[in-house]
Amino acid sequence: MKRLRQSKLHEQLSASFCREIVSGRLAVGSLLPSEPELIATYGVSKTVVRETVQVLDRLGLVRLQHGKRSVVRPEAEWNILSPLVQVSYREEGLARGLLEELYAVRFILEPSAARWAAEHADPAQNQELKAVVNSMELALQSPHDRKAEFLAHDRQFHLQVAELAGNAVLSAIIRDIRGLLTATWSATEPSRQALETVLQQHSAIAEAIIAREADRAELAMREHLDWAASIDASGIA
Repeated sequence: MKRLRQSKLHEQLSASFCREIVSGRLAVGSLLPSEPELIATYGVSKTVVRETVQVLDRLGLVRLQHGKRSVVRPEAEWNILSPLVQVSYREEGLARGLLEELYAVRFILEPSAARWAAEHADPAQNQELKAVVNSMELALQSPHDRKAEFLAHDRQFHLQVAELAGNAVLSAIIRDIRGLLTATWSATEPSRQALETVLQQHSAIAEAIIAREADRAELAMREHLDWAASIDASGIA
């Protein structure tokens, strides 16, 4: 077995076992290797092994059994909203179903957030939203590769819309969703055309909110999500 790098060993080992479980290579009901076996196989300390098993237990992937080997839990018990689990699904080519369900939730939440933002946002907040769109445009116009910066502004835009909606619970849920999308799509390579489309759509949403046109804001957000869901937006929706 390939030995792990010395930095963040338990994170690497957790990610490796997460993929094994998500893929089914470690089937439901099967046992993880024993602590001595893991230490010998991966060349890590007892502390790293125990931290790894604790991570998998917190994610609902295994059932920690003190004095016994941990057992893989059924999929219904997994924390599928965990970025680590989502990344594993994506890397194993199994994310399509989860992605469709995630967009279904976004369709419920984000058009309403845009509507409420148009109804509640004050001029100062609107200027902040406009500034985010301007930052996205500057990142896109740069001759250098500023994809990461563009994606950061994209995430901030959706968080800003949720905040302007004036509903703390809604804002928290959308924040978690955006964090999840950022984690699972950070390695994608969106096309220039996709980035330009995202910018145009975000601009339309912002303009409707600033104009206090709730119907138009809701529709613009829905159209954006429709487009994003159809192509998976290369991870930048």
